Amino acid sequence: MSVSQSSLYQGNSFPAQNAVDSITNNSGNFTHTDSNDTSASWTVDFGEVMRLESIDIANRVGCCGERGLLGYATGDETTTRG
Repeated sequence: MSVSQSSLYQGNSFPAQNAVDSITNNSGNFTHTDSNDTSASWTVDFGEVMRLESIDIANRVGCCGERGLLGYATGDETTTRG
């Protein structure tokens, strides 16, 4: 599995890999794109076609929870916006 994001915030302090490490209770462990990135995106590539039963998304803790999660997930057959 590989992950990437369209830009970095504060160097490489909050890389895309933080989003898939299963750590959800650490306020410093999250992914973050550059604040000026008007087309911010985050991508995961599983390396093969997979059936996903669910996707769990957690907002960061400790700060800025009011920003919420804006975006969408896409697949070959369905699109979920949330």
